[in-house]
Amino acid sequence: MLGEFRQRYPLGCLTSELLQIHEGQYLVRVTVQVGGVTLATGLGGGTTIEAAEDRARERALVALGLTPPPVKEPNRPVLPPTEGKPPPPATIETQAVTTVTPAPATLETPAPKLDMLDVLAQTTAEMKRLGWSNTQGREYLRRTYGRNSRQDLNDQELLDFLHYLRSQPAGNPEPLA
Repeated sequence: MLGEFRQRYPLGCLTSELLQIHEGQYLVRVTVQVGGVTLATGLGGGTTIEAAEDRARERALVALGLTPPPVKEPNRPVLPPTEGKPPPPATIETQAVTTVTPAPATLETPAPKLDMLDVLAQTTAEMKRLGWSNTQGREYLRRTYGRNSRQDLNDQELLDFLHYLRSQPAGNPEPLA
């Protein structure tokens, strides 16, 4: 895909930006620009910065309209031909299965851990859905939470912000206080 990008846009550039590191997860944004004009962006997350950057780059290039390379099938060994004999029929072994119903737990099980990088990406998508600029989002965060950036919010504040964004009708360009 990168070769196709270079062929179509010889003066184009890809810029990677590390947005956040949270609990061993990296969030990277890749911006595609030609002549100083941003054509596409992509967000990617991963357990290594390289994996996050690769995912973000691929998403940005797909957003630009380039197609990802086809997934290659793994090599499978070729079996030698049998000498006129049909293969033996497959046999399936069965076992009796006993279902055990566990006793109700007396301890509270913790809620599943949320991937805050995913929540951050969802807020980006919701802001785009509403037609908010980054400046409008920052202004809402300043008024509501006293913070300048989503990265400055704690987990609960970020979730509250996401729920607020989801509750707004599409195309609402002005944040409400």
